[in-house]
Formats: sequence, C-alpha cells, structure tokens
Amino acid sequence: MLEDICRLFINVIARARRIPVFMYKHALLLSRMRKHIRGNLLRPAVSHFVTAFLTLQKLHVKKSELKSFVVSADFTSGPWSKKAEGKRVQQTILSQSFWTQVVKVLKSSEPLLTVLRLVDGDEKPAMGYIYDAMERANNKIMNHFNYRDCDYRPILDIIDRRWGSQMSSPLYSAAYILNPACLFTSADPAKALTMHMVGFIDVLERMIPDRGEQDKISTLLDFYTKSEGIFSRDIVIRHRTMKLPTDWWAAYRVDPNKKDPALKKLAMKILGLTCSANG
Repeated sequence: MLEDICRLFINVIARARRIPVFMYKHALLLSRMRKHIRGNLLRPAVSHFVTAFLTLQKLHVKKSELKSFVVSADFTSGPWSKKAEGKRVQQTILSQSFWTQVVKVLKSSEPLLTVLRLVDGDEKPAMGYIYDAMERANNKIMNHFNYRDCDYRPILDIIDRRWGSQMSSPLYSAAYILNPACLFTSADPAKALTMHMVGFIDVLERMIPDRGEQDKISTLLDFYTKSEGIFSRDIVIRHRTMKLPTDWWAAYRVDPNKKDPALKKLAMKILGLTCSANG
C-alpha cells in the first residue's frame, strides 16, 4: 500500500529526497545543518518506502528550522549554495506548494504507518487487531481530507486493491470476532458480528474438521457474543479492553458446563498467531 502511495506522490517524494541527499554530501554543510535544526533528517527503516515517509515526517517537523537555515549565512556563504543542486534544494525548502504536498502525503500515509507499527511491534499479538486497525486507518484518512471524496478516494482505492488481492483473509475476521476489545467496542457489535461471521465459519471449518466440535464451538460462541453466563460478569466485561485478548480468554472458563474448552482453545490459537510486515 505504501509502495503504491509512494508512486502516486512520486514527484513530491523525489523532491523531498534531494534535501537530505544534498545535505549529507557535504560534511561541513551537514555539521552546520545538524546544529541549526538540532538533529538529523534521515529516518532509516526496513523498507525504503517506509523510510521515504518517515523522512517526510522528519522534514515536516523541522520545516521552520530548515527554512531559516537555507537563508542563513551558514548555508548561503558556502560553495554548495552556488551549485545548481543547492539552489534547487533551497527553492524546494522555501516553496509553499512543496510543503502543501508534503502534508497531503503525510495525511495519506500516517494511518498506514500506525498499522505497520502495530504488526511489527512486540507489545501484543497483532492478529486480533488488524481488521480494526485497517478500518480505523481508512476512517482517519477520510477525516484527514475532511471527507472530500476527490482527495481521499485515490488512497482508499489503493488500500482496497491491495487488501483484496494480498491481505484479505478469513483469519482477520475470525480474530476480530474473538477479540472482545474490538467486537464489543465497535459502533454496532451486531453488525460487525454479521459482517465477519462468514470469515469465522471459514476458519472454523478449516481448523476444526470434526463436525461435533464445530457444533460445540458454535454453541459456545453464542454465550460469548450475547454476553451470557460468565461473559455477563462485570469483571469479565471490564477486562475486555484491559487485558490482551489471549490473556482474557486464558483467564475465564467459557463453557457453562465447565467441561469443554473448545472455543477457548480456538480463540487462543487464532489470537496468538504472529504477523509481520517482514518475514
């Protein structure tokens, strides 16, 4: 998705890349720049597409310092300011239209970088959060562009195309249903359950081939989704968002007959799956 967005904004990203490339070519200029902006410009990441967006973020944060630097004597007194590339870099940094485009790129990419940090982070298993995170990313992108369809539609088309061809998986739907922090905090839990149930059934049939086990899990799922039995207790409801989903399922016996942990096992198996942007 980020690669496609990078292609969509290739011109502004190419202009932005010239800034750190030029600065890092000249040792004295680099030293003066670091002192002036109190830091660095490059934000290296695993993917060069991610690096491009992180560097744009850094440039935007340091916009005022960069503008004052390229009109200061530290920049204009050096031989680099007389070079054609140096003049282009100075013009780019002082160009309001360039910074307007930078903001547009950041509005498009920042929500997806948040999802990327989620799946590559070590704080919690991300499987149960991916679908919810992508929904939030879509909504945030639309909000960033004040819900103007002409502005956000090209970005959402990229997301939909990549999601449909590469990322769409019933595992995400099953994990969404089994993650109480997502299902029960959605705007309409009943609608969310209906939307994701087909994916859950696909996973259930594939992971649990025994029909008797499938029937038991289906029955137990009703207790969970309707907040009945143990799931109606106040402490269990409070802990939906306080505990990791795997810890939440591990903490409570889900069968009212206290015999069959089938749904619990399935939930912990799915929610405990790891996922990463980098194998």
